[in-house]
Order: sequence, then C-alpha cells, then structure tokens
Amino acid sequence: MPHSRREARRAVSFPATVRSAAGSFRDVVTDVSPSGFFLQADRHRLRAGERVRVSFSLPVGARIVPLEVEGVVARVVKDSMHRTKGIGVQITRPSPRVVQTIEGYLAQRDQLTGQDDGAMEGDDQG
Repeated sequence: MPHSRREARRAVSFPATVRSAAGSFRDVVTDVSPSGFFLQADRHRLRAGERVRVSFSLPVGARIVPLEVEGVVARVVKDSMHRTKGIGVQITRPSPRVVQTIEGYLAQRDQLTGQDDGAMEGDDQG
C-alpha cells in the first residue's frame, strides 16, 4: 500500500531526543515537514502506533528555537534483514508555533542553499 503524506518533506540532519513508554534515546532527524519527520532510529524497537515525545532545536534567523512535539510512529522502515533503519513520525496536533518554526527553518535553509531540491514527496522513508 503506498504511503501518503500531507506535505513534502525536506532532507535535513539534526539531533533529537525521543521519549516513549519504553524509555528515551538520542537520534538524528533526516527529513522534516511541519506535519512529521523521519528518525534514523536503527537501535530502537519502536512500533507503528506507538506514541512518542520528541525534542529538538532549530536555528531560525538569529535564534535557536527549542521545540517539543508529540507524535505517533506512522511507520517503521526495516532493511532486508528485518533490522529497523528508522521510523516515520506524524506530529499529532502541531501547534501554530511548531508549524511556523519548522516552516521558517525550511524557508531559511532553502534560501541559503538557493534551492529546495531536498523535497521528498514519495520517498520511502516515512
């Protein structure tokens, strides 16, 4: 079944702290949109449907903006050996501040690079 999402994600790389019922861990966000993101969570056993709380900071303008979002694991990506490569997280009820901060970060990043060719609509990451 094809995976659909509301918004195109952009390739990024920044650290995040993930908390779930099973505990907490640090990982790397590898793509993001205002409605979700993909985590390179290869050492963790989160399951689709599991609720998570994720904290990260984004540079917007001259400020570093700390964010904390609640989400649900939308999908788990595994390799051919059935090892987890990462997880797609859908942000549940993103606040206007979260949406504005992520949009501002992406717009600033695109302006600095002069392009937005990192947009991923039908990728396989989550």
